[in-house]
Amino acid sequence: RLSKNEFVFTADAVRGAGGGDIDKGAEIMENVMENLEEGGNISEESQGLEGAQNMFATAQRLGGVV
Repeated sequence: RLSKNEFVFTADAVRGAGGGDIDKGAEIMENVMENLEEGGNISEESQGLEGAQNMFATAQRLGGVV
């Protein structure tokens, strides 16, 4: 069970982060998570800003229902 604003990545996404190696991808995703928790940033190219804005807007709408 996830708390509000927590996310899960699919196995395909993790595998993609590792260039096809799911274990390497898991390590990379863990590093990214730790970096962000410490206030770090990720590149604009990897953020997919439009998709993130749509996802945030959907989360806001759902938050009003829950």
